[in-house]
Amino acid sequence: MPRQSVEEETFEQIVARLEVTHPDISRTDIESATRIEFDALTGRPVRDYIPILVERATKKRLSNGRSSSLV
Repeated sequence: MPRQSVEEETFEQIVARLEVTHPDISRTDIESATRIEFDALTGRPVRDYIPILVERATKKRLSNGRSSSLV
């Protein structure tokens, strides 16, 4: 499976988990925050830890109410 397909599948899994843990936040906002975190790690040489780093950073972003903010 190409890396992009694997990463998109991982993206969807993260969004699905975050929907469960943050039911008060819209899927659109969760997707936006998750995409920001994924994009921040694009081009990094070690890809193995990207999903956990993205999920943690997105949870923090959602908890702080910054779902689509770049800061």
